[in-house]
Parts: sequence; C-alpha cells; structure tokens
Amino acid sequence: MVEYGWLDTALFIHLLFQNDRLRPRCREIVHQLETDEATGWFDVLVIHELTYSLPRTKLPQFATRQGIADYIRGFVELDSVQAESKDELLEGLELWAQGRVSFTDARLAVLARQRGMVLCSPNEKDFEAELNTFPG
Repeated sequence: MVEYGWLDTALFIHLLFQNDRLRPRCREIVHQLETDEATGWFDVLVIHELTYSLPRTKLPQFATRQGIADYIRGFVELDSVQAESKDELLEGLELWAQGRVSFTDARLAVLARQRGMVLCSPNEKDFEAELNTFPG
C-alpha cells in the first residue's frame, strides 16, 4: 500500500482540468485512494482552502456551496483518507454549505458544540448565544 501522507489542495484542483499536465498523476493518486491501494491525510486547512479556491475555477459544479461541499466530502469520506476528527470536519463542512457562516466560523461552532466548550467572537449573529462568551 502506498502512503501519500498529507494531501495538498493543489492535488484536488489539478484533477479538474483535462488539459492540465499534472492531471494524470493527480488522477492516479485519487484512483489509488478510491480503490484503497493508497492512504493519505486530509487537513482542515485543505478543506478551508478548497472552499474558496474551487469557486475561482468557474466550473459549474462549484457555483454553490453545496456543490463544493459534495466534491470535498467525496474525498474526506473515503476509508483510505485519514483526518483528525473526521466527523467534526464533515459536520463543519455541512454547516458551511448551508451558507450562513464562513468555513472557519462553522468549524469553531462545531468544535465548541462537539467538545462541550464555548467560543468568543464579536460576530454574535454567526454563533448560537449559548456558545458565545463575547456578549457582555
């Protein structure tokens, strides 16, 4: 089994373009992940970067947050792809896809809720009142 380690954002961008010279190798790596011939790690920063990089491709499947979330989820959910707190990553991605908050705010809200913690943000509209310690 091949171990690719941390998977970079560029891997998932080059994969999208037929004429990209790096596409064949990116496709090979993703195929190995999809068929459990390889493993790799997905970091929250890669998800964050994809949430704003994918719309810049101007591809129609990334015209909505849900389309972007579906693409990212397809990789994160693979058994061969590891992530720290995968369930929290996916929940944050889904909250972001609903369109109410930024990915970072979605991530913080999920972490606070899942871990029984609170957070502190002046952006009161972005967080449930009981999670936010900022209001005085």
